[in-house]
Amino acid sequence: MSEAISEIVGKTIESVSRTGEEFSEEVRFETQCGRRFVIRHNQDCCEEVRIQSVEGDLQSLVGKRTNRASSEFDNELPEGIEKGDLESYTRSIFCINDVVITFFGFSNGYYDESATMQEIDVISGLART
Repeated sequence: MSEAISEIVGKTIESVSRTGEEFSEEVRFETQCGRRFVIRHNQDCCEEVRIQSVEGDLQSLVGKRTNRASSEFDNELPEGIEKGDLESYTRSIFCINDVVITFFGFSNGYYDESATMQEIDVISGLART
């Protein structure tokens, strides 16, 4: 589990939004205490990563305390996608309460295809590393 995803546990979500264009999609969370988090992939040149699915209603998280949050990564191909010429692929799954957000990414094998949750610095608006 990444450090940021463990930091969202116990926080009440004030707003959640899914934003971005294809291959730069992200899910943003703002908590009542002012901390902000984002799930996204930092895009490089030769990979494609996007939100594959959201199970549950993101808006159902608003006003709720985050009781559970976890992430896992695997190399399972989603239904309907064949390996073909894919050299490398990763599925990134984030569970927050009862909502499951799945990213799927693939590349030529050199680049990382995973998505991560990061805390956003309130002053700069940039992800903390």
